[in-house]
Amino acid sequence: MKHEHLFLYGTLRRALGRPMGDFIRARAAFVGEGTIHAALYDLGHYPGAVPDPKATVRGEVYALRDPAAVFAELDPYERCGPRDPTPTEYVRGRTQVTLHEGGTLTAWVYWYNHPLDGARRIRSGDYVED
Repeated sequence: MKHEHLFLYGTLRRALGRPMGDFIRARAAFVGEGTIHAALYDLGHYPGAVPDPKATVRGEVYALRDPAAVFAELDPYERCGPRDPTPTEYVRGRTQVTLHEGGTLTAWVYWYNHPLDGARRIRSGDYVED
């Protein structure tokens, strides 16, 4: 069975007022931890991931049970708090994930599409939200 995978990093913390973990667990199976080529920037309220071939971001990979249904709910809510920007500032696309247990796979990821002037770069894993 072919799966669609989703890579979640720090920007995707909450959806529809529920913790993102609960949202995803009800709709997907955990595959493992991995890294993508990206960099995290502190944009004021939370980190934003942008493609960067020289950097890596750690995150979790999930196999989606019904991708169309998941994205129908998730796409308008790819934000982590009440002060977040509008969803149009995110772009969903595919990227290669290197799994920590070995191997690679293709997964959907949300890139933050925002001018980074004045943004502070932060290390993957340093930004944790409650």
